[in-house]
Amino acid sequence: MRDIPILEVEGLKKTFGQKAHFTHFSRRNHKASRSDVYALDDVSFSLMKGETLGIIGESGCGKSTTARILVGLVKPDSGALRFEGENILKMGPAGMQAYRKQVQIVFQDPYEYLNPRMTLRDIVCEPLVINHMVGSEGEKEKVAEKYLEQVGLAPAKDFSKRYTHELSGGQRQRVAVARALVLHPKLLIADEPTSMLDVSVRAGILNLLKSLILEYRMSMVFITHDIATSGYMCDKLAVMYKGRIVEIGDRDAIIRAPQHPYTKALVQVCTDLQGFIKERKTFIKEGEVDAFERGGHCCFEARCVCRDSECGCGCEGKQEMVEVGVGHFVACAHCNCG
Repeated sequence: MRDIPILEVEGLKKTFGQKAHFTHFSRRNHKASRSDVYALDDVSFSLMKGETLGIIGESGCGKSTTARILVGLVKPDSGALRFEGENILKMGPAGMQAYRKQVQIVFQDPYEYLNPRMTLRDIVCEPLVINHMVGSEGEKEKVAEKYLEQVGLAPAKDFSKRYTHELSGGQRQRVAVARALVLHPKLLIADEPTSMLDVSVRAGILNLLKSLILEYRMSMVFITHDIATSGYMCDKLAVMYKGRIVEIGDRDAIIRAPQHPYTKALVQVCTDLQGFIKERKTFIKEGEVDAFERGGHCCFEARCVCRDSECGCGCEGKQEMVEVGVGHFVACAHCNCG
């Protein structure tokens, strides 16, 4: 019998309305034009138990919106989100509460989302208190010390009484990981967990996450803008651009044989830093990324150096995903460009 994926995302779409600029203003009347930002446009992927999926892309491509939808902080306009075969988006409050116990998130900025008025003991145990899963203060102390010790904050007895202003950025992120682990989740969402940290402490956080994933047999969605980090952390990679996944597949296939021009540009930047490429090829035009708007034949067409008359393909606003290898899909009419 074929294993059921722990997580299945199908056709997620999310639009945000925003004011663009004032077109007319007076004392009695003012008007502002509005534009819709398509943060996610038909995003689909699946994740097996114990697997780590990396979602890669530049700032504003929809990575964090995806993370927030996965943990129920943002509701999509349409699509399906199935966890162990059940569509989470159709669940009532009780079902959603049970789901949130099994899916936890580590956010990007540890300076922003840890309560400075709470001790580390109370921060770590807060999920247990909310779900009525812990009793006495003594029990909270034991639980906090166990998980603080596990994430490398020792002696845990001393750390449990501290406040966040007494910690470094790396230590704060370790507290966030401890808080995420305390409910024994089946799925961990890591939303750029090292991007706000000093380079010297990033490796420690990454190695901590890898070891905990194996120990707790969790699945993980790891969000990053760094393809080198994702290659170290992940089993599968999904490359996002302007709210869409443009390439997805096994880590080695994506890094060693990228097919989409945008993926090739990401890989080339990484390898250029190591001096592996003597003659640099151009896969992407310089320029700002415009707002996410439907229309055109490909979300990457404005910056693609491979674009020609064949790129239309009658796809009505987007390139269809084409399988170019086992489990390796790309949304490009010119997979072998360059």
